[in-house]
Amino acid sequence: MPHPSLNKLDQASKQDKLEKQLEKQPKAPPTQAAINHGNEPSKGAKIDEALQAEDEAILRKKGIK
Repeated sequence: MPHPSLNKLDQASKQDKLEKQLEKQPKAPPTQAAINHGNEPSKGAKIDEALQAEDEAILRKKGIK
């Protein structure tokens, strides 16, 4: 029988790996949830999407992303 603390460490490392995989996945745009449900996105979601696109353009221009 494995040592209990090893099981906790193993479980923690599996959780870390899962979180890293989720971070690597591209995030859905803020308006996507409303569109998926057949609704018009909120004004705030539209603004968030525009700001996100603006930030990405600035980062690409600087060569960071």
